[in-house]
Amino acid sequence: MKIMVYEVREDEQAELARQAEKLGVSLEISGEVPTVENAGLAEGCQGVSILGQGKDRRTAAGGLVRSGRALSLHPDGGL
Repeated sequence: MKIMVYEVREDEQAELARQAEKLGVSLEISGEVPTVENAGLAEGCQGVSILGQGKDRRTAAGGLVRSGRALSLHPDGGL
């Protein structure tokens, strides 16, 4: 399984790599907040991880959905 992880800080990368290896998944990592413009980074991924700190989370979600990515929206309206 390949997962796109947005909003990753440099200090988080080693732990993410360790967890990915432990779980047998492949990660695509970006420090960027997800936007409509960078939704294509998730191309070919079966999952997307979004921290949700972007100012326009709904727009980012729309971009990911339009690019064919499945998202789970929390009941409180967050991503």
